[in-house]
Amino acid sequence: MIINKEKQLLDTLARIEKNPKNITAIRVFLSRKKGKGKNVNINFAYKVASNLSPILQTTSFGMKNSDLIIIGKNLSLSAAGDIIEKIADVLKKDDTDTEIINSMFKTYNLEYDFDEFKRDIIKTVNYEMAPNKNVKTGQPPSLEFTPEVLDAVIRKLNGIDVLSFIRRQAVAKVKKFEIVFKEYFLSIRDLNEKLIKDIDITSDYWLFRHFTEHLDKKMLSRMLVLPSSIRLPKISLNLNINTVFSKEFRAYTEKFADEKLIIEFQIVDILNNIDGYFKARDYLTPLGHKVLIDCVNTNELDFIDIASFKPHYVKLIWNEDGNFTKSSSLIKELAFQIGGKKIILARADSDRALSFGTELGIEIYQGYYVDTINAVFSKTNCNVGSNCSLEKCAAAKREIIGGNREQCKNHPLLDRDPILKNF
Repeated sequence: MIINKEKQLLDTLARIEKNPKNITAIRVFLSRKKGKGKNVNINFAYKVASNLSPILQTTSFGMKNSDLIIIGKNLSLSAAGDIIEKIADVLKKDDTDTEIINSMFKTYNLEYDFDEFKRDIIKTVNYEMAPNKNVKTGQPPSLEFTPEVLDAVIRKLNGIDVLSFIRRQAVAKVKKFEIVFKEYFLSIRDLNEKLIKDIDITSDYWLFRHFTEHLDKKMLSRMLVLPSSIRLPKISLNLNINTVFSKEFRAYTEKFADEKLIIEFQIVDILNNIDGYFKARDYLTPLGHKVLIDCVNTNELDFIDIASFKPHYVKLIWNEDGNFTKSSSLIKELAFQIGGKKIILARADSDRALSFGTELGIEIYQGYYVDTINAVFSKTNCNVGSNCSLEKCAAAKREIIGGNREQCKNHPLLDRDPILKNF
């Protein structure tokens, strides 16, 4: 499997930085390949990486400049050598100069070489994103997300009602459709578009985290005024770890003392604040709240011991292009460690995702499929449902306030669901 997103590579580095022991990285400098057969050779090299044995526990990343990154756990020197030899054999078909071919490979033992590897990757990513790289395409230069820009964005945010950017999405059992809870979160994409169009506010992890901690508090303060018809009895909140110790979170839980929450923490945030995570978990659990680890990519389960964090639930991200044989074994192992009913398959937007999850005994899903079934319920029970499309109904159900909701003529039905079961 080749992952073509450099952001996911950087996320993976953040995940393994805390414990890079026994992890090896191989970089194949395919960007150095010359000649008419360059693209063919690159495709063959990628194919070799995609078909590596699942036993090797490797994940491959394709960079924008065509370089190939292979990261493996417990990868012996002989196994790493075999991988290099297989790819080198493909490249030699177009270039018999052994010295040139050998110069295209670099191996890192991340236990000792992590800083060097990270610098090399970031240097390449930054070069690819540099403003002058856009000149030939006619695109405007990329602007940098800096602390000064962050301050300006936060000042602008103070004049915006974040209720219009809060979204909710159902998490449900699908065999006998039953909504288990709804996740409430802020739409970063819509906020980015509203606040500052020319800068990607997710581009710097630490600045973005500071920004979202500010957002969390704004969201919690505004949710205090929501009527009970909108604020369902069982909800999850996607928050930063530090937010649970804020006065805004305390005010929310004190006002709705009978409301037991599911708090979602993203795995990359946990790995950057492990002590904070356990403090938050130990604070929330006695109060009756539960902790969910969010945004876990199935291909990265072999890098992270999820069970060691003792979550109440884990949300796995479905990848349509994933290595299903490898993912199956990793998910089965996770289910054995924490219990299969604690696993949620998110972004389940296809029949393939549902079939995959069902075969593994996963009962709970989130994504387009669940949204559609939920919208069908509202549309078929609405006296003016024939005037709306299914997509528009689903969009209206996701909003607290906003254009789609305002166009709906049956607000009470937007906030009703087929079944709501205590989790």
